[in-house]
Amino acid sequence: LTILWCGNNRLTSLDLSNNTALIELLCYANQLTSLDLSQNTALTYLDCGFNKLTSLDVSQNTALTLFGCAANQLTSLNVSKNTKLSLLYCHWNQLTSLDIQPLTSLTILWCGRQLAEGAVDPNYSELKLYMTQTQFDNEDLGAGQNNEKVTRVPPDGK
Repeated sequence: LTILWCGNNRLTSLDLSNNTALIELLCYANQLTSLDLSQNTALTYLDCGFNKLTSLDVSQNTALTLFGCAANQLTSLNVSKNTKLSLLYCHWNQLTSLDIQPLTSLTILWCGRQLAEGAVDPNYSELKLYMTQTQFDNEDLGAGQNNEKVTRVPPDGK
């Protein structure tokens, strides 16, 4: 099994320990409270958003390029070993900080309403699109329904 799309199925558990060749996992919109991905080191695409996860360890998933964990109950997220990430959606959690310094390939980050302005330094990477909670501003790419402001960050970070 290399691709598993099981989103929106009211799953309460998911055992992937024997699926070591898995490269895509979309298990969003279920009722998962835990997710063990330690054996799934080939994962390049993970969307586990809209579950009930309170913690998530992706330190073994160093091949990840696309990662979404939005709308869970995460209070921390360590992506320091996920240096291939180009897109990260982690909005609608309870994060207070996010270190993206090691993510030199990251071009799109949506961290949403949970992080205070300045909690993420967009100068750390080559961000092209950075979305966080700031004042509503229609002149940017558009504001979402939750008053997030989208900020374009040039490649030099200035």
